[in-house]
Amino acid sequence: MFEVLINYVINDPISFTVDILLTGFLGYLLCITFLKKIKTIYKVLITFAFVILCVVLFNLELKVVFYAFVILMCIVCFYLVFFANLEKVKSSSRKKNNDVTNLVTRIPKDVLVNSLVETITSFSYRKMGAIITFEKHDSLNNYKRRAVKIDADFSKELLRTIFFPNTALHDGAVIIKGSVIECAAAYYPLSDNPDLPSSLGTRHRAALGISEETDAFSIIVSEETGSISYTVDGTITTNISEEVLRDVLNEHILYE
Repeated sequence: MFEVLINYVINDPISFTVDILLTGFLGYLLCITFLKKIKTIYKVLITFAFVILCVVLFNLELKVVFYAFVILMCIVCFYLVFFANLEKVKSSSRKKNNDVTNLVTRIPKDVLVNSLVETITSFSYRKMGAIITFEKHDSLNNYKRRAVKIDADFSKELLRTIFFPNTALHDGAVIIKGSVIECAAAYYPLSDNPDLPSSLGTRHRAALGISEETDAFSIIVSEETGSISYTVDGTITTNISEEVLRDVLNEHILYE
């Protein structure tokens, strides 16, 4: 393989340079698609279309792209097999260490869901903007560290106080794990999804952004319309009813 590459550099340096640039571009898109969990398949399609165009224009053999593609796929597989399993082991260890705490602070799931439905629908009626994120398997510690620590059992009164208009904490997100409100005023990267309607504001883009980066589940209440939406797995569903709200809360809130 190295002999082929050396001969390629000597015999055709221009094509080799174009190959390197294409490889870097392709590698970048592969990394953000597979490692960052960004669901942008259209980027991959555009990439391959661009590569094919360059092949035609420059009469490339694409040796470098081929070898780099194989190497990148090996790296991706190694990451998925090794680091993903390592994270599961760490998560399992943390869960065991926190079992006693969880038993002390936990309230029944049906009580939590009923309280959430009542509180969120009241936010909707009063047009109180809110973003409530439920941590699942992927850690949100990076966002918690920059937020305001709460660490309190869930209560309707506490959540209403946090999101009361014009208070210090109402603009950011609340992060809930199990039945514990862990922090408030958390801020997420905004999604750059071009398909997101322009009528949806910063809260919706932030909720979608965290769902693209992690497996977190978020509920959003619009301050302008009072409509309720939710994001999960890089998708957003808007204008949901109280019944749908109850169903998705039951589905996505984890009690381990």
